[in-house]
Amino acid sequence: MSVLEVFVVLCLLASLRRCSALHPQKQVFADVTTNKFTREHDGTWGLWSFHGVAQKSHASQTSFIFNADLVTGTKHQDIASMVYPALGLTSDLDPIYQEYLILQAKVLGVDGFLIEWGYEGHASDQALQSYIQLAKGYSDFKITVNWCDHWLMSELKNKTEEEVITAFHDNLQYLMDTLFMDGSQVTPLVDGHPLIFLFGGGVTPTILKGVLSRPLKLPPFVGRPLLIGSYLNFASPATGRWEDWKGLISGVFGWAPFILRPTPNDLNAWDYYGDLSDVLAYQENLTSFGESCVKKGDCLLWCGSASPRFDNRGCAGWGRELRLIPDRDLQTHTRFTYDAQWDYYIQRNETSFMVIPTMNDFPEATPLLALNDSSHALYSTYKHIRRWKKMAADEDDSVYLPLEWYRLYKDVEFFLLTPGLNGSFLYDFLHAATKEIRCRDYEKAAEFLRAGRSKLDSVVSGLQRRNMTWIVPSEEIQPSTTPFMYNGSYIVNKTSGLYLTLNEDSTMTVSSSNYEGFIHFQFYSLNESTNYLKIFSPTKRKQGINDVIYHSRWRRSNDTSLSIASSNVRGDFSELCSLVTNSSGHWHDATVELFRSNQAWDHSGSHGSDIHFESEGLYLVRNISLELHLIRLKRSVDTT
Repeated sequence: MSVLEVFVVLCLLASLRRCSALHPQKQVFADVTTNKFTREHDGTWGLWSFHGVAQKSHASQTSFIFNADLVTGTKHQDIASMVYPALGLTSDLDPIYQEYLILQAKVLGVDGFLIEWGYEGHASDQALQSYIQLAKGYSDFKITVNWCDHWLMSELKNKTEEEVITAFHDNLQYLMDTLFMDGSQVTPLVDGHPLIFLFGGGVTPTILKGVLSRPLKLPPFVGRPLLIGSYLNFASPATGRWEDWKGLISGVFGWAPFILRPTPNDLNAWDYYGDLSDVLAYQENLTSFGESCVKKGDCLLWCGSASPRFDNRGCAGWGRELRLIPDRDLQTHTRFTYDAQWDYYIQRNETSFMVIPTMNDFPEATPLLALNDSSHALYSTYKHIRRWKKMAADEDDSVYLPLEWYRLYKDVEFFLLTPGLNGSFLYDFLHAATKEIRCRDYEKAAEFLRAGRSKLDSVVSGLQRRNMTWIVPSEEIQPSTTPFMYNGSYIVNKTSGLYLTLNEDSTMTVSSSNYEGFIHFQFYSLNESTNYLKIFSPTKRKQGINDVIYHSRWRRSNDTSLSIASSNVRGDFSELCSLVTNSSGHWHDATVELFRSNQAWDHSGSHGSDIHFESEGLYLVRNISLELHLIRLKRSVDTT
């Protein structure tokens, strides 16, 4: 072990001894979504890709297609969001990304997460269980759920009332047996009772009363859970009926303001919008109800809220109207909507709980995370939480340490895919930085990250790089069966695919290298309606995420439009892309990324192929090429 590695280990042990938990009286919780994935981690993009129609909208554009598979330059630009993440596309199920979110939250002063959760076995449950394990390493960071009860209700169609009550009670017991089993070590407690945030729109008062009337097996020293309902669905004048829920719900929490002010002509991309006065009026109504409810004894607590912005075109309004809350006032464009909401609660100082919707919801454009063109919400969160809690400020640069941590982690992961490269010691720097961020010693964390980056750069400088481009057809890659052609283009439909195979030299070159890879091609849709063009490549990885159906968090009564905008995703590591197209009537350029961990390059596809195009529709494909940036070990590389 080198002197540097010994130093890293000693610092890890020292940080564990001096680390102590902070328990501020005021609590801030950030909502965390679990519906966006990556092909590399999960075999699908989840809700980074989306196509749907806002059927109740009268906006200038109501139909949207987002193909996250498509690459422009080196970025997946065509994503289901009106804002773009500074970190690029990430997987909500990746434990490294999950820990990044926790580290980022801790630096900001956020005390815990509300994990958007549906039911046992749902993809959101996989995320929840992972967050529970991560939270056990953070004595001062708590996890609970924002129960999106409509997701479960959607699975219980045609069930009797008794069967629905049983299903909800079983899932409530499941939370007691998992999330709440370790009590305050993992989850926030109020007088010994865990909190469940209930978004609403699924369960009815009758169903909920039946669920709560049944006994629960409780963990030691943990009481029955308290349900905190969204003001939107349980108490607001527009959609809530508090009298129906009183006695079942123990409090309310705020959300992104729901405002239905019709848009003027210059905002015709949306149906409704909310200006700064509307947003503050929402917070005043929430505050008035919350204070009154607690004073009357009907609520034990209420939670204020502050949301950076809102634009639901990324999810096509979930089949409903398109709504906008801009990030700044529309008159002067100088006052930030997010800041105004925080200022309201800092000045009023009338609640001990704040909810931020959201940490990472990009389809509705509400994330507080850094964007490619702005870090305002991220830094403002840090600033305002400290004002609200009356905490001393740390060095401003600490806000961005978790981003550097995540980027370094992913760079290390990528370069360690290089066959024969031994660089596992690089993780020691990341683990050390993690411990220092946990304990708020940001100067030491930055030192470890700088040292880790420097060491990685040294390792990478000793690698051999080579760029290659193979045209189809060529000696390196050509069809393995006779393709059907039309005017020099390949025909792809449900009876004739296009199957491509690398020769043995090319196979050896790719298999023995790490790489950044892309497939370039042009396609022409001959379909009269929406269809899919897919590309596959054999893989040795097992199936990715199972079938998951995602809906909006809530639905209005008698609203059937939601099913149109729901999204069914299934992970398949052999799938390179699934491009949604319409009858556009012209050629499209397309670039799709390859991932070394996914492709086998062993000719095990249909007709001995390594890549094949297929579709249930009808497409012309031409100008196909494979671009590879190969990374290999030189004959001797010093990695110590």
